[in-house]
Formats: sequence, structure tokens, C-alpha cells
Amino acid sequence: MRRWFASHRVPYWPLAWSINRALERIIGARFDDIAPVNTVVRATCPVLLVHGRQDTVVPLSDVHRIWRQGSQPNVALIECDGTHEGVEDVHGINHSILQFVQSATGKDEPSRAHASVASVQGS
Repeated sequence: MRRWFASHRVPYWPLAWSINRALERIIGARFDDIAPVNTVVRATCPVLLVHGRQDTVVPLSDVHRIWRQGSQPNVALIECDGTHEGVEDVHGINHSILQFVQSATGKDEPSRAHASVASVQGS
């Protein structure tokens, strides 16, 4: 949030700070408590992070920090060519996500429903 406010030249004190506190009251949680870098350590299930290398909203370094913070090997990271809004190789990413889900659920055989997913280089 601080990065977004700074990029739009909104002064943190007192304006952005006040907006953040109001949003926290609305959602019923503090941003620090729900930030991925803080919640990933509490995850007890497999976690998949998919992030575009050309993302200018959330830098790649942020997702690397989240990934490192997580308990390995529960946290997987797929970097792909893409931005915050989308990726270039949708079929390849879908294939990689499907592989992750199959591995996480212990189902290594592709289901018939996903037989049409192109097998393109993934993670």
C-alpha cells in the first residue's frame, strides 16, 4: 500500500495512513497481519505463487521474499513472462499449475478433463 500511495504522490502521513486505518477497520484485519509475507509462514498446506517477471505493481523481489519466508518445500514459485494483469504463455502456466495441484493432492496422473491442456515448458 505504501508503494502504491507513493507512486500516486499521496503523502503517507497523515492521508495514506488514515486511509489504511479506515480500510483495516472495514475489512476487520490489520494489513500487517494478512500480508502474504507474514501469512505464508503459517500455511499448513502447499502454496503456489505465480508471478510475472515484468510485473511493475508487485516487484519480483517481493514474491521472492514471500517464497523464502515460506516453509520449504510447501511453498512453490513459478516465475513467468507477464505483468500484474496477465501472463504470456497461458497454456504453459495452466499446465504448471495443474502439475502443482496434482503433486499437492497426490494425483500424479492427468485427469481426462485436463487432457486438452497443452504441455508447454512450465516451472
